[in-house]
Amino acid sequence: MPSYAITGASRGIGHPQSAQPDNVVFGLVRNKSTATELLGLAQSASNIHVLQADITDSSALKFQVNVLGVIRTINVFLPLIRKGGLKKVLTLSSGMGDLDFARNVDVTNSGPYSVSKAALNMVVVKYAVRFKDEGIVFLTISPGIVDTFQGPPPPPAVLEELAVLRAQVKKFYPEWDGKSLESEESVRMQLQVLEKATIEDSGAFVSQHGNKQWV
Repeated sequence: MPSYAITGASRGIGHPQSAQPDNVVFGLVRNKSTATELLGLAQSASNIHVLQADITDSSALKFQVNVLGVIRTINVFLPLIRKGGLKKVLTLSSGMGDLDFARNVDVTNSGPYSVSKAALNMVVVKYAVRFKDEGIVFLTISPGIVDTFQGPPPPPAVLEELAVLRAQVKKFYPEWDGKSLESEESVRMQLQVLEKATIEDSGAFVSQHGNKQWV
């Protein structure tokens, strides 16, 4: 019975709505009192446990969350990972952090976000190299373009930026239907990649397809 620790579990991709009943899931949230949906899920599923654990000490910039927050989280859980049977760490990145994608698709926006994800990819490589002899697999996965919006619609400026990005991606991936993945579908695909991964794959940066196809 594998155990999973999931950060950012209150909503979106991190929400453990597709957790299998034979898995033990620890959902980490910044504010337990506001994670009402997750708490309700935990009440109906005995294998899901909600813990309050903010990966940053202050209201941080995305760069701090995407890089330093991940480092802190991995370091905290390393003793448990070493004792576990699964010995796998999955870190969410983005195709926006891929150098070839940014160049080929002519992505000019989201500079700080892209830089932080590129830095995160290298962080995971360093962990993979450091702990290869211990058999710990580290993977960085882009979840694809996922519909994670909740609550009121995003501001018009954000919608306009997303529309431009989608148009650019469509030029590079003409076969893409332009639709976003639902969170459950993305998580299912990521878990398939994680389950197949071996120590030889450790440090890889791939998409939800297990390759460099980012949509």
